[in-house]
Amino acid sequence: MSIDGAKGPVDVWHYDSIAYTGVVLLNDVEVMEGGELEIMNHDKHQALKLLSQGSQTYKSEVISYEKPGKMILAQGSEILHHVTPGTNDVKRITRIYGNRPAHAIPPTN
Repeated sequence: MSIDGAKGPVDVWHYDSIAYTGVVLLNDVEVMEGGELEIMNHDKHQALKLLSQGSQTYKSEVISYEKPGKMILAQGSEILHHVTPGTNDVKRITRIYGNRPAHAIPPTN
């Protein structure tokens, strides 16, 4: 959740504790300014290292929701991502689904 008047990103660069995440944007992307899902184009450990060194040379991209109701499904536990700052008064409304493999703890044989 973002805070009214905040100047930074909605959330910091992170990866999820759940293996797979699905995010559905419920509001109209045409009226939003900012509030975009941005992902790193690096292995999560390399991305964390770049950020910890203060590097601005990382490669990232914004993922488009295209329209309300469309889901972005990702292996959130392996991809560093965040949401960019919202720059107008439109509230970003999402529905998030968390999924994990059927066997969270592999059998020991």
